[in-house]
Amino acid sequence: MKPYSFAVLFFIFFFLLLTLSSSFADRIPLAVYDLEAQGVPGATAAIVTDVVRSELRFCGKYELIEKARMQEVLRLQGFQQTGCTEVECAAKLGKILNVKKMVVGGLGKLGDSFRLSLRVVDVETAVIETEGSEKQALKEDDLDRLVPVLVSRLFCPEIKRPETVPPLAPTTTQESMIEIPAGEFAMGSNDANDQKPIHKVYLDAYYIDKYEVTVGQFRKFCSATGNSMPDQPSWNQGDNYPVVKVTWEDASSYASWAGKRLPTEAEWEKAARGPEGRKYPWGDSWDANKCNNGEDNSPDGYANTSPVGSFPQGASPYGVMDMAGNVWEWCADWYDKNYYKKSPSRNPTGPSSGSLRVLRGGAWDNSQYFCRSVDRHSTIPQCSLSRQGFRCVR
Repeated sequence: MKPYSFAVLFFIFFFLLLTLSSSFADRIPLAVYDLEAQGVPGATAAIVTDVVRSELRFCGKYELIEKARMQEVLRLQGFQQTGCTEVECAAKLGKILNVKKMVVGGLGKLGDSFRLSLRVVDVETAVIETEGSEKQALKEDDLDRLVPVLVSRLFCPEIKRPETVPPLAPTTTQESMIEIPAGEFAMGSNDANDQKPIHKVYLDAYYIDKYEVTVGQFRKFCSATGNSMPDQPSWNQGDNYPVVKVTWEDASSYASWAGKRLPTEAEWEKAARGPEGRKYPWGDSWDANKCNNGEDNSPDGYANTSPVGSFPQGASPYGVMDMAGNVWEWCADWYDKNYYKKSPSRNPTGPSSGSLRVLRGGAWDNSQYFCRSVDRHSTIPQCSLSRQGFRCVR
């Protein structure tokens, strides 16, 4: 190697670093407020809001405030988190969040058509910078098709989207998801410090996957999007087995593609134990025959993972399968061992930041202690083990 090669390489590295830093510095701080539901379920508007956020990341010129961080800031400021669609309210909200732009809007239904409207408010001047709407006759499961066209037109018309847009996930049928009704349940236990205290939590209604996401489902996602299929162990090759070795980002990306999201810790626990607070999905007494677990005396017939739904007798009070054992399941939340001491009583979403993500439910090699519906496990989001899978909610 020539003597000056190291100097040249250093200069190139420094230049790239400077360019990258400059590009991040040029990004405009922006927050997206939850869309106002106009004749549609609030959960539907929330899903479309998340799609708007994802599309704005595609533009590459905005520094988006994460939803969890936004909610935490507003909670600490005592800001009323509903009905903020007017310009003055959006500007006030933007100042609290310390952003330059606020995106507000609504999702409504007009006859057989859905209409998505967005407006961009300049926080400093409290003026609408741009606004627009998109209206199409669509099924509710296809609403995310409204978003790319409108976001591209309003925010980044100069960016050419890929000619071939990855197809959306097949329409989710109600049979594959189970509705968890709105209401309170008792969350937590006195068994471990990070599970204390037992506290009442109210959740709005939501749907959760009846089964864990399978190898076959995840392979379809990879084929449609170009994502890499994680290598599956030799004992987990069947399409009806739960996909494993997925990182938190893998799981989150799949959920977005499917028009869903990862469950919050509270949503996962309520679906597992029901309003009466069962210790295990099926009841308060341990039964090794009702889930795929690692107890030596468990005659379940599976040395590792089992096909989803193999233990119908272990279903939760709502009929959700495999919420004890089989695979640990990623949740949306950051992990904080003391979170239950300060958790909101309505629709908690976990800490606004952290270094570890939550997993729930135990795995095929775990004992009964880890298969309890209240047990909290955590690891780095980049972790991808043969014991980790997930399911989604909407």
